[in-house]
Amino acid sequence: MTTIAKNQYVTVISNFQVNPGDQDRLLNHLVDAFSRVISKQPGFIAANFHKSQDGTKVVNYAQWESREDFYAYLEKPMAWATVREALKLGHAEYNVYDVYEIVEKDPGGGVETRVVEPSAVNSLRQ
Repeated sequence: MTTIAKNQYVTVISNFQVNPGDQDRLLNHLVDAFSRVISKQPGFIAANFHKSQDGTKVVNYAQWESREDFYAYLEKPMAWATVREALKLGHAEYNVYDVYEIVEKDPGGGVETRVVEPSAVNSLRQ
């Protein structure tokens, strides 16, 4: 399950510009790869997939326990097999991020900014 909290996980955001008509093919490939292989890698937490309404872009928001876990996965040949297949369908770039801040709507209808401490997230998992 995706949990967004400061100082908790490393986030990898991959942006794909897809060839015309290939958005669903790319999404199917990515979901299959994450479901069958990537989700079983040490340190993997969750992945979310978003598609643009104009059919030209895909965004993957993935979370890992640490930067080291993500880069250890990239050292495996299976990682590059997934990337090579995805690149047949378009152009991609990824970056590794840390959560800076979380802004949520408060129950009273306004906007509330709050920091979720890692200990609070861990207690939700138990």
